[in-house]
Amino acid sequence: MLEEGPLHESIRASMSIPAIFEPTKLNGKTYIDGGVLERVPCKALRDRGMDVVIGVDVGYHGDTKDVSDMGVYSLMNHTISIMQWELTKFRREESDIMLVPEVLFVKGRFQTDQAGEVIAEGRRTVRRALPQIRALLE
Repeated sequence: MLEEGPLHESIRASMSIPAIFEPTKLNGKTYIDGGVLERVPCKALRDRGMDVVIGVDVGYHGDTKDVSDMGVYSLMNHTISIMQWELTKFRREESDIMLVPEVLFVKGRFQTDQAGEVIAEGRRTVRRALPQIRALLE
């Protein structure tokens, strides 16, 4: 986790998704997207002493999926999603509240045409959790 230095460098390192963006070199170290190991960084926050951790997980959640018609690239992406889910299942316990907006209707990682629907689903998810969030913060 990058905790100091220019914000734009941390953001660039955080978006270094393997096979899509080159890794970033900072202070003699090479960085890739932290989501490779921790899609929802609740444990990292808890380890740094945060009192309240609210996670947001927008990834694959182990649902059965027909892969018979998938091409090589799609199958590779789905395989990565399965690996991320297996890692994430255990890390989610580190959060006090886990928000899970249903946004898997978006096909592809870089589409913006459904942004309004994704934002609306995020708002619905937070509104449903507001009583829990308020109780946690009191």
